[in-house]
Amino acid sequence: MEKNESKKKIGIVGGGDRSKELLEIFHKSKGADPVYVVDPDANAPAMTLAMKLGIKTLTKPEMAIKNFSADLILDASESEETSAFLHDNRGTAKIINIDAAMMFLEIMEENRSKANDQVFTDLGGEAVILGLQSEEY
Repeated sequence: MEKNESKKKIGIVGGGDRSKELLEIFHKSKGADPVYVVDPDANAPAMTLAMKLGIKTLTKPEMAIKNFSADLILDASESEETSAFLHDNRGTAKIINIDAAMMFLEIMEENRSKANDQVFTDLGGEAVILGLQSEEY
């Protein structure tokens, strides 16, 4: 991300485990600013985390769309009605489906793992670890 580029405001609709996982990533990111999480269940995993992090929590997507701007809205609602509402009322926000978001996350993690394995191999693998261990003793 370039220095003059601002953080992307992220809204999350749906508070399950996958939303929680992405909320954790967004919260730690320099390029994302999670602004709200919506779920009818105030005790949903992402809702609980959002409360702990000081991120706005709401039980109705209508209230989120009406009162908060977002550049991206993560649709984890698993409701055709809610998805249609988000698409119809999103303004300039882009909607990202939770399944697509998780697929990209999995691909990135696979590639990171492959890169780490390659670095390990390029450095001599076990010899490097054994060398480090022997220096510690």
